[in-house]
Formats: sequence, C-alpha cells, structure tokens
Amino acid sequence: METKKLIFKTVGLSLCLSGILSLLPAASQAATFIPPDDDGTPDQTTSGGSRNTFIPPVGDGTPDQTTSGGSRSTFAPPTDDGTPTQTTAGGSRTHSPSSYTLSDQQVSMLALLPASFHGTTLSDRPTILVYLPASPARQAVFSLKDEAGNLHYQMIIPVSGEAGIVALKLPESAPTLALDQDYQWIFALKLDSQLSPNTPFVEGWVRRIDPSSELAHALAGQSPLQQSEILATNGVWYDCAAILVDLQMDEPTNANFVAAWTQLLGSVELSQLAAAELIGIVE
Repeated sequence: METKKLIFKTVGLSLCLSGILSLLPAASQAATFIPPDDDGTPDQTTSGGSRNTFIPPVGDGTPDQTTSGGSRSTFAPPTDDGTPTQTTAGGSRTHSPSSYTLSDQQVSMLALLPASFHGTTLSDRPTILVYLPASPARQAVFSLKDEAGNLHYQMIIPVSGEAGIVALKLPESAPTLALDQDYQWIFALKLDSQLSPNTPFVEGWVRRIDPSSELAHALAGQSPLQQSEILATNGVWYDCAAILVDLQMDEPTNANFVAAWTQLLGSVELSQLAAAELIGIVE
C-alpha cells in the first residue's frame, strides 16, 4: 500500500451545524480491538452515519491479559457499554446518510470506529480517522460538540479529492477534552464548496479516560507497535488506531505494521479498508 505523508493545516471556523509482563503482547502480534464492559457511551446519535465494531475491555479498566507467542491481540468491545442504540437513519456502512451518488456510482464515507460509534482515548486532543471516497470536494468541516450539544470546536479541513483514509489530529489550538465526558464529532464533505441538507457526513463519539495505574505501567517503555496492541486489547480505540496509522505513514512497507493494521480493522468489521491509501494527516 503506497502512502503519502501529507500534513494539512486547518483553519478555525465558527459554524452551527496477572503481573505486568502478562499484559504485554509479543512484538510480532497484530492489534485486535477489545472494547470495555461499561464505557458510559451516549444512548443516541443524531444519525446513522457509519457502523463500526469495537471490542472494549471488561470491568474496572484494568488491562486485560494478552496471549504471548504468535497470536494476535484482539480489540474487544464492552458487553453493555451504553453505546448509541438509536439513530434517525440507517446504520449500515454501505447505505447510510453518508452515501451519495457520484458519476453514476454510489460511494460512502466511513468513520473508522467500532459498531458502537463510540471509542475512548487517553489523549486530550485525539486523532479521528475517516475514509473519504474520491469526490470533487476540496474542503470538509469538522465539528465537535459536548453531550449537551454545545459547540466545543470546529474547523475547516482541506481535502485532496482522492479516495483514502484521512487522519485528523486535533491541533494545539483546540480546547482539550475533559476527562470522562462524551463528545460527538461530525465530519462533513463540502461538495460544490458548500454545505447543504444533502451533504455527505459521518459521525462518532469520543470519551477521554484516565488510564489505570496498571495500564499506564503496561504501556511504559514499550514500542509504539506494542503500545497499540496493549491499547487495542484494553479497548482504547482512538489511540490504538492513530499509532498504527503513524507507523504506516513512516514505514508503509513494514509487514508487521501492515499486519497489525489489517488485524485491527478486521476486528471491527472494516476489513474492506485495510488496503485503502493513507492520504494524509490533518493537524
């Protein structure tokens, strides 16, 4: 998979729309996402933008054990995480409000998220991943709101019009996410240089959490690849995915990084995106 490490600058916009060693995976493992048991995910979303599968860690936030040797870590979502259970429109990945017709072919934007539409992060300014189909759009709008619907941050994003995965890293100018609060994000493509009721978009939820002492200890001193595996096994979606994107942008032909990325996407039912080009980092 050929990648191009492009750094796009964004423009602000005001707009309404048992033991630590047992926790560590072997270096050859790839990441499979395992979501938490009870992550307090919001009950509803405003629409059914995209569907993804997340496997969170269980219970009290203590890191789950991972197997050693040649097996791969698994991204495991929670059994009852309170994630959004209702949407105002369909929830499939291929036929959703984010789908639109272009050159007689239906194409879809996809949020790289678990099926719950929700993920956790340890970062106060996490990275959001979105698959964009080829389109005439040259700009997108990213909006982040708290659970009460108050605007937290918004920005205009330059896009190339190419098909591929964009990594949107919240910039230093963005306010930090508060701990243990849910935020809803929306990523909308500006077709014909404007937003309209038919604007294709995807959405998701993010919650910043404080790592347990066990998880912090498990992550300390590990390589980025090992950290991604630990995060995946313990249900920290956004950070796990962001690490693997960064690794592939730096070394696109590294077989271990490609295998870890493929395994992670497969664990959240997004295998079709494993070969998608990583077209840039927005920050």
